[in-house]
Amino acid sequence: WYYTMGQAFKHLFSFRGIEKKHIALHQTYQEIFEMMAAQANKPVSFMGRLFETSSRNVGMSDEYKHLLKEKAKELEQLSYSVIKNLNELESIILIMSDEQIATTIGTISSLNAESTKNNGALHNKKVIIPGELHKQLKGLLHQYIGPITNIFYEQTKQKYLKDNTNEDLDDFIVQLIVEIPEAKQSEFQRQVQEILRKYKVNF
Repeated sequence: WYYTMGQAFKHLFSFRGIEKKHIALHQTYQEIFEMMAAQANKPVSFMGRLFETSSRNVGMSDEYKHLLKEKAKELEQLSYSVIKNLNELESIILIMSDEQIATTIGTISSLNAESTKNNGALHNKKVIIPGELHKQLKGLLHQYIGPITNIFYEQTKQKYLKDNTNEDLDDFIVQLIVEIPEAKQSEFQRQVQEILRKYKVNF
């Protein structure tokens, strides 16, 4: 799915973050498996087997055990990280309408063609997000979450819009939406869409 239909969502930060972490997860698991296999084939003396409490740890040095534990921690962290990306991707897809999903999956080629006609549209090429757009989004957000707006907005912007371009704008907007009380999210999303349309941004 990731390399076929899922590629329709490759413009999303949370989607792009999955691949490298997923590959690293499998590589780490393979390393642990090979380490355990090598240890299992290692000859152990009779006395070593007699006094070792766990058959899996027979003849295993403290240094080797520590290395395995570190690899296991690395595997766990990678697993959590992949799940986090999947959950973020799910959150984005869940707030998309059926029409938006169908458009994203079914008309990627037509969107690319449209970029030729809509020269300068933010969703068609990598451009810097104008300060006025940020100002309007921040003003709108303030109506919903009040005094914490500035800190939250800037922290979210720093995390999801590191180079302040439109490439990760979808993920950024989603983070704003989930901060809004659930009962008001639909209205907030509608108002965000109106702001983005002024700048020819599709969300």
